[in-house]
Amino acid sequence: MEKEKQAAEEVKKPAAKKPATEKPDTKAQPPRKKTLFEKIQCVRVGLQKTEVKKSGKMNGREGKPYLELADFTPQLNELMLAERFTAIVNFIATEATLTAYDFDSEQTFTITSPMREVKVAGCNDMQNLGAVETYQRRYLYMAMFDIAESDILDGGTGNGENGNGNGKPKADKPFEKPTPEQLKEVQDLKMDLNKIAVNFKKSVDEISKEDVAEAIKMQKAAIEKMKARDAAKQAAQQQADNAEGKAQ
Repeated sequence: MEKEKQAAEEVKKPAAKKPATEKPDTKAQPPRKKTLFEKIQCVRVGLQKTEVKKSGKMNGREGKPYLELADFTPQLNELMLAERFTAIVNFIATEATLTAYDFDSEQTFTITSPMREVKVAGCNDMQNLGAVETYQRRYLYMAMFDIAESDILDGGTGNGENGNGNGKPKADKPFEKPTPEQLKEVQDLKMDLNKIAVNFKKSVDEISKEDVAEAIKMQKAAIEKMKARDAAKQAAQQQADNAEGKAQ
């Protein structure tokens, strides 16, 4: 009887439920792709986290360096590639544009700037055009990617900012362009203003009278050094010729 009673109780117990198997969520959405504007904002944030050093020097404002293209374009190109878009500069007679093109869609975004003509003493038309295009590229990139730069028109105001503590702009040496006599001497010495600008990390229109004077001095010293070296070679050759003549 006892065994029959236990068997009856076993029959009454509910069967253990099997764990329900999880079905895959067939309605899961793929990750949303970024829009071009989101990508541009990501690049802006990434660039501001990057240590960008200013290598440009303003004439008469040695304490106020500025950003040159080479200071931020390497980092910018890497950030754009990581976000899968690029930016292309284009020039026409009336305006310059910088257009961002998205790799993952047909989205574009364009920044526009009016073209301006400049005339730099001692430069031909192509050199003047190159100076304008270089400046346009820098300003277009700075506008699109919100690259902060000190206001060039602000000589440094505020207590302590300018170093004199009186809230007035610090007096700077006025900028003087190269004189016609200097430019003629540059031409006579077969020097290139573009190379002089590169040497001083400036654009051609930023070269000062003092810069050209220093470049001329360096060129003359190099010429004198070359002449002395050639004279030494000639003297050595003359001695060798004399020794060979005596030997014969």
